[in-house]
Parts: sequence; C-alpha cells; structure tokens
Amino acid sequence: MPGNESRGYAGPRGPASTADRWWRIALLLLAVLQCSIFWVFPYYPTQDGPSHLHNAAVLANYRSEAVYRQYYILTPFNPAGNLTTQFLLAGLLKIAGPSLAEKVLLTGYVLLFFLSFRYLLKAVVPDDEIFPLFAGLMVSNYFLEMGFWNYIYSVCLMMLMAGYYLRRRGRWTTGALTLFCLAGLILYLTHAVSWIVCVAAVGALGLPRLLSALHTRDRSALLQWAMPVAALAPPAALVLLQFAHPAQVTDIGPVGPVSLREHLWPLYSFSFMHSMGGRLLYAATLEAVFAVLTAAAVIFIWRGSPPRWRAPEVLTASVVCVVMMLVGPDTIGAGLFIHKRLVFCACIFLAAWLAGQNWPAVARNILPALFLGLSIILLAAKIPALALWNQRISDFMAMQDAIRPRSSILWLNLQQLEAGPDPYRDAAGMLAAKSIIDLRNYEATANLFLSRFRPEHMPFPALGTLGDIAGAPPKFDTASYERATHDRADYIVFQGPEAREMRMFPTQLADYLLISTSRDGGLRLYERKPGDLKSPPSPDK
Repeated sequence: MPGNESRGYAGPRGPASTADRWWRIALLLLAVLQCSIFWVFPYYPTQDGPSHLHNAAVLANYRSEAVYRQYYILTPFNPAGNLTTQFLLAGLLKIAGPSLAEKVLLTGYVLLFFLSFRYLLKAVVPDDEIFPLFAGLMVSNYFLEMGFWNYIYSVCLMMLMAGYYLRRRGRWTTGALTLFCLAGLILYLTHAVSWIVCVAAVGALGLPRLLSALHTRDRSALLQWAMPVAALAPPAALVLLQFAHPAQVTDIGPVGPVSLREHLWPLYSFSFMHSMGGRLLYAATLEAVFAVLTAAAVIFIWRGSPPRWRAPEVLTASVVCVVMMLVGPDTIGAGLFIHKRLVFCACIFLAAWLAGQNWPAVARNILPALFLGLSIILLAAKIPALALWNQRISDFMAMQDAIRPRSSILWLNLQQLEAGPDPYRDAAGMLAAKSIIDLRNYEATANLFLSRFRPEHMPFPALGTLGDIAGAPPKFDTASYERATHDRADYIVFQGPEAREMRMFPTQLADYLLISTSRDGGLRLYERKPGDLKSPPSPDK
C-alpha cells in the first residue's frame, strides 16, 4: 500500500481542521436522523421483515410455545448462512416485544453502516471527513426495504473487513490472520454473497502487491498477499455442503434466458436504490452523483502533472464486482437478486476510490454539504410513503383483536401489485406476539433458514404451491389442506380494493365467516366456522 502522501489531499490541512470537526458532528447527526424514522413511526414497512420476525419468534420461544413445536422443526445449523440476524432478533425478542426488537435491529444496521463505511474510507484516506457523509445516500436502499436483514448487515461487515485489510498494508501476523479468518466465517454465516465479494475484493485490493511480488520474485511479498486470501477460504467447505443439499425453490418461477438489456439493467438503472420514497428518485439521484463525481475525478487526475491515479486497488475492487455481475448468475437456488447485490458493493468501493482522489479546496467545501443536503431531501421524500403504509399496517394490526392466539392464518392477495417491495406480503408475521402460525411462511420451506415445517403439517402442496398461493389472484384449496394435515386455516386475510373473494372462491370459503374489515376496506378477515376446529396443540406432539 502506498503511503498517506499518495492518497491524501494536497495542500495544507490546518484551515480545514475546524470544518472537519463540524462534518464529523454532521455525520453523527445524519446517522441519528436516519435512525429516527424507525422510532417516529410505529412500523417500518418491509417485505420480508415480518417473515423474519415470525421465524425469530419461533427460534426464541420454541420451548415455551407448544404451537411452534407442533408445526415446526428447528435445525441446529444452516450451512447456507443467513444466521446472524436470526439470532440477534431472537435474542432481542427475549427481552423486548416484536415491534421494539425490530426497531433496535434496524437502528443497529444504520449505525453500523455509517461506522463501517467511514472505517473503510478512513483506511483509504486517513484524514478524510468529507466522503463519510456519502453514507447517507446509500444506507436506505432496496435491500433494507425488502427486509433482507442478513444481507444489509453482511455488507457492513464486508466494509469493516476491507477496511481492516487496507490498514494492515501487507503486514500480516498470526494474530491478525486468525482474527481475519474468524471475521470471514462470521461474514459467511451472515450472508454468502458478501463473503464472496470480500474474497474477491481482498484479492483485488492486494493486486499491486501481487504484481510487484511476481515482478521482483519476492516470495515473502507473495506470501503476504496469499495469506489473507487463504484465511477467508474455510467457509468454502460450507458452500460445498450447501450445494450438496440444494435449497428448495419457493415462490420464484423458472429462470429463463434474458436479453442483454435485462442482464445489464441492475447496472445502468441503479435498481439497488429503488425506494418507497419514489421508486426512481433515490436511484436517479445516486446515479447522477456518481456520474458527476467520477467525471470530475478523472478530469482532476489528467490535469495533474504528471497524471496520478490514487488508490487504484480500490477502483479495481469495484471493477471486479461489476465483472462478477456481468459473468455470474442472478439466481442460485433460492438466492435472488445477486446482480443487484454486486452492483451495490461495486458502488461502495467506487465511493471509497472517489474519496481517495486529490479534490481541490473548493470541492472539499461543496461536497460534504451536497451529500448532507441530498441525504436529508431523500429521507424526507420517504415520509409520505411511510405514513401511508403505517396507516395500512395499523389497520391490519387493529384487526388482531379478532384473532385468537396460537391459531393459523393464511394471507391472500387479489390484486396484481407493481414491481418492488410489498409490505403486505408477509404481514401475518407481525402477529408474532400472539404466536400465530403463518401458513405462507416461505422460510420454513427451504434450507436457508433454521425453522422448517414438520412434514405432517406442511401446507404445500396440499393447500397449493407457494407460488400459486402468493399469486394474484391466488390458487388455494382449504379442503385438500384439511384432509392432508387434519389442520385448519383458522383465519384467512384477503387483500384487495374490492371484496370479490366470495364470488371467486365460493367453495373454499364455504366454511368461513367474514368477521372484520379494515377501515379502507382493503383487508377482509375471515374465520373458520366453529364446530370443527382443531384441538389445541399438544406439547408432546
């Protein structure tokens, strides 16, 4: 790694020291402001979040809740990863209610993202207090709103590891390698894609040292490059174990060939930033900022005498992520949106490279204010959508008084939704405090998570395939489910602007009564008629 003089800013730093202190304070306040949306509103709407909440409740209360033991089996370990936030959330549920536990988990993500992003950038430019504010533009992203909690935490861990690697500057000791190896294992157990990105990034970040070692035939330098890469290798055994038992594909259909435009779409659309605050607003803003900054950085570089590319290894890591996106699959088993994830990581490294360039004094005065202002504007743009979804979710939660604890519920959608996160899709999981069984629990159908449906209580395919049930309109068969499992869907929720379910499903709803409707009529709750309900679950069953 080059010294600080090859990566830092040109010119005296004295006059900027006071401004740097103010920008550090601004960074802290921006992080707090980003966290405030989790606490100002009763709910933060995500698509998969309620499902994670439900399964974390199963993990936390498995011994004390007989209904969980009746329907689910817990596996002690999952070689696919996706474990860290399951255990974090389950631990939080031991001391707090579902809503509070979720708020704490999401607050932890935002604070960790700001911390790890700054840690990575400070490894490139130790005296930089400008570009850490860029975190405010990326922390609220598509993956947060989809509820991909393991992945967003894993990105933070990946940035910490990349920053740690840069700070070592090729000086690897036994203790440092051991720590790096353990961190790599934790990263894999959080999310496999970020582990793969980390391995590739470490190889790319050490590329200058590798090329120098090959040129000079310096074996010790070559060993210093190879050792941290090798330290990240142990989770590869878990990858092989996972491929030996492939995950069941749940609610996605066959993946066919795509056009070149579709293949490149995550790259040129910045779809990893599509947000409820305006589906394209976040993406277009970030894309414009990256385009302007990258063009300006290249101009400043070529105007130098001589032209000097700073932190080229960080730019290489960004390019490697893009290449992986171009040549790799978008889906592996039940793992989805791989291309979006890789482009997100590529942009993180691109931001770190931009931070390492020799920006003139005028840019140092403008850029942090620009990042701060845009972050606040984009956050404010989400407020109307957050308010609307909180009203909808509150209407659903108000209906829970009509739902008996430890019963089962099936959520069905009658309308075709636009592409993007659907906070209603797994909303039944928000009833975790009542120990409800979600019959659309996709996590319990694949070996990517710790909870599985017991074979004798598996809703699929007797109730319908998960894809059919999640469709709009859905396809389901309550009578077949009752015959196959001797269970009942105690409650059915229909989502849609019109109450068409009785006309569409007269046979399936013959044994159900409408007992509650949301204020806007968009949700209707049906209960199984009394007289033939299943008996309470037995703890020994």
